[in-house]
Amino acid sequence: MQIQRPSFPSIQSLWNARHSHSQQLRSRRGRKCDGNFHPLPQRVVALSTGWYNHGARCGKMIRIKARNGRSTLAKVVDECDSVHGCDKSHACKTNVVDASKTVWKDLGLNTNDGEVPVTWTMV
Repeated sequence: MQIQRPSFPSIQSLWNARHSHSQQLRSRRGRKCDGNFHPLPQRVVALSTGWYNHGARCGKMIRIKARNGRSTLAKVVDECDSVHGCDKSHACKTNVVDASKTVWKDLGLNTNDGEVPVTWTMV
């Protein structure tokens, strides 16, 4: 049985994404980039596999902007695996910026919404 790989969003300077708040960053397991747990109020994100780019964005800062005009900076600390899923029960789409609760608060968003459209760029 051959595994079908998802197609990933193209690399460009500004990405349209789905901002999510899943179990990925709420778990206490170490992050893929540095093996560390990043407690609140740290502003951290996990990027979908294509954007994570084999760890090339580890430790880098991104600017996330919500439709309400608010923006914030966050550090890339993990991958939201678009091939194998973010965690046991959640597949990760190819256009996800999975962010800590502090990032949601900075953007004036409600984590209960689950996913909201945002744009992001490298800083």
